[in-house]
Amino acid sequence: MKSFSFLFLFLTISCASPSSQKDSCEAIRGGIDVGSGSMKALVAKVDFCEGKILSVLFSEQFPVKFKEALSQSSDQKIDRQTIQTAREKFQTLLSQMNSFNPQRIRAVATSALREAHNGLEVTDALTKGTNIKIDIISQDQEALLGYHSAWVKAPKGLSKKNVVVWDIGGGSMQISYQSQQGYQVFKGQLASVSFKDQVISQIQKKNPKVKISPNPLGPSARKAIQLSMDHGRKNLPKDLLAEANHRIWLGIGGVWWHSVRNQVGSKNEFLQIKEVQSALERISALSDEQIGGDYASTEATNLALTLGYMKALKIDQVRPIKASLVEGLLFDATSSAGTTH
Repeated sequence: MKSFSFLFLFLTISCASPSSQKDSCEAIRGGIDVGSGSMKALVAKVDFCEGKILSVLFSEQFPVKFKEALSQSSDQKIDRQTIQTAREKFQTLLSQMNSFNPQRIRAVATSALREAHNGLEVTDALTKGTNIKIDIISQDQEALLGYHSAWVKAPKGLSKKNVVVWDIGGGSMQISYQSQQGYQVFKGQLASVSFKDQVISQIQKKNPKVKISPNPLGPSARKAIQLSMDHGRKNLPKDLLAEANHRIWLGIGGVWWHSVRNQVGSKNEFLQIKEVQSALERISALSDEQIGGDYASTEATNLALTLGYMKALKIDQVRPIKASLVEGLLFDATSSAGTTH
């Protein structure tokens, strides 16, 4: 009798239709990345067996000022007004996401909330009244999520042994790649807001707590490039510096996709170093008002940051792809978060 039952079970599994097997791999999932300068959300139908996004149902991004608030803070805490503004944006995103009935929402926070003395207070405030949990992840976890996100969206035909994933956020930078020793990650603290503040303090000799924007950058642009290049030469791993120009570089995150790419205005797949240089020469004469947008204060220094690092690495081009952490969150199985319905 036992052998008959086993045979019946085996035949049932073996004869399951391809469509039912496919359906068991599909789900609607959501991800929220609470970053240092922006809050990103994504809801998509995914095939988690193949690690593919089948269709994007919702995608949105709001600016948040967590890193700016920390740089202005005297006690390494994010102020209540910034928290309240971020809470309203988070709750709005969550409401919009839930209209698509995701089976799971995974939310993480990164650099600014890692550094803030009241980081847990911030995440509690954002999620109050919901059953979503925001995990404040380490920089290693952030790098790995970004690496996975890049491969979810990367063009077909690329080999992991030849690719470097370069993620620049508001408060940290991660460069992930494969070497003979396995997966490697460079964890840097020079990023969009922190570099902008260094330009103000070290080059313009002003207090970044008082002078929030370096614009118009003017003659400081050349020195900003040098500041970035020197930092890259000093801090980047020697093995990466030695072989960087033999790799394909994928740029992820808002700095690459929204800031550098939009300012360069190139429709090509790759951003060339000479295009970044030309964009910086053009924008360095502009004020915040002339630049416009929610991120005006960091637009010029983002160009100087990426240009200096490209010079340090001796690479001619970077391919930006529309990915951050949220793509990786759709497939991350380590979630301690739930859903809101």
